[in-house]
Amino acid sequence: RQRLENALNALPDSVIIFDSEDRLVIANDAYRQMFNRMDPALREAAKLEDILRHGLVTGILPGGGEDADIEKVLAERMRIYAQPRFADEVELPNGRWVKRINVRTSDGGCITVAIDITDRRNEIKALDAANAELTNALAERDIVEKQLTKVMEGAAIGTWEWNATLHR
Repeated sequence: RQRLENALNALPDSVIIFDSEDRLVIANDAYRQMFNRMDPALREAAKLEDILRHGLVTGILPGGGEDADIEKVLAERMRIYAQPRFADEVELPNGRWVKRINVRTSDGGCITVAIDITDRRNEIKALDAANAELTNALAERDIVEKQLTKVMEGAAIGTWEWNATLHR
């Protein structure tokens, strides 16, 4: 048990493990820091459903909070946890982004890892904003180029007409 705790606590990412009856085996320090208000629910052998309900009711987990249909969100999360493997990316209520990976073990247990991807999401957002600015700048350039072409064509026609008048 101590080796398992030491190994999990050495990881930078959040890890929580449940047994085949969906009872808490361990949550590492990174999990407890990422979801620091979950501690009251993180008792050894606590049911996954109770832990999730606590996180949803208190607004710690995505989809929860005062206006949420807690039972509906809880049922969906339990359905996801029952799958052999599931991964997604989700924004937490505190604005952080995590990649969640749930994997069922061969004995029916479940390991969940939450990797903080906030920096990557922020980089993508900045790149999207820069791309939008570039797209707008290129569109504006095209408009100005068309207007300039019309002006130059008009000037050329005017010059040709003036020259033609002089030579009559």
